Amino acid sequence: MIQLIECVPNFSEGRNQSKVNAIADEISKVQDVELIGLEMDYDHNRSVMTCIGVPNGIALGVYNACLKATELIDLREHQGIHPRIGATDVIPLIPLVNSSMAECVTLARVIGRRIAHTIGIPVFYYGSAFLNPQNEILANIRRGEFERMVHNSLLDKQLGQDVGPSRIHHSAGAVAIGVRDILIAFNINLRSRNIKIARQLAREIRERDGGLPGVKALGFKLHHEQCVQVSMNITDYRQTSLSEVYRVISLKSHQMGVDIL
Repeated sequence: MIQLIECVPNFSEGRNQSKVNAIADEISKVQDVELIGLEMDYDHNRSVMTCIGVPNGIALGVYNACLKATELIDLREHQGIHPRIGATDVIPLIPLVNSSMAECVTLARVIGRRIAHTIGIPVFYYGSAFLNPQNEILANIRRGEFERMVHNSLLDKQLGQDVGPSRIHHSAGAVAIGVRDILIAFNINLRSRNIKIARQLAREIRERDGGLPGVKALGFKLHHEQCVQVSMNITDYRQTSLSEVYRVISLKSHQMGVDIL
């Protein structure tokens, strides 16, 4: 009985195609793992890879990709609008076929220990894999980003990591590894350069501020695209559909006199 798991690692490089390809190759060359998606974003300076495979294959591919990202990405030189703590920023695991959340949590811990002990990167567990309740929400781990962790390390403050060194890796930062259900990333660009508009729309649409259930949102300014963006994660598409999100954003942006691109 074959088991399949989805993994969507995010890397803090979205401008150098050769570096992104080198990281992706570490995943695609592993047997019984299929790299089915790769997206790069210049303004976010981030790449998102989607792979599906058997548990052991996913563990090997993601570890090798993290090792390559540590070699190629230096966060001290990184500039991008998306929050990040690491060269390999986040590694979410999603159960697909004949696999469970509990089995993905076990796999997350295996991957985390190997990254922590062999590459020397602090690891935080989030989502259904959390150990520290404060780390269940990814945004709590990312607060202040790589720079805050560097500052805390210089002051010998505890990082709060779950496994690995208590000081941040000097160039690769830290990594968050989690287990979650299927998530849909959905970005809407607006015909405006006013970041206040994007942030207001994000605030009105996201669940935590009384918006749509299962929606997380931030407003970003895309300098390369010369517009602003409402960047969203739909954490429960059963509660809120993409069409509903688009409808609400369209209505609210129209009321503000701004068109969707």
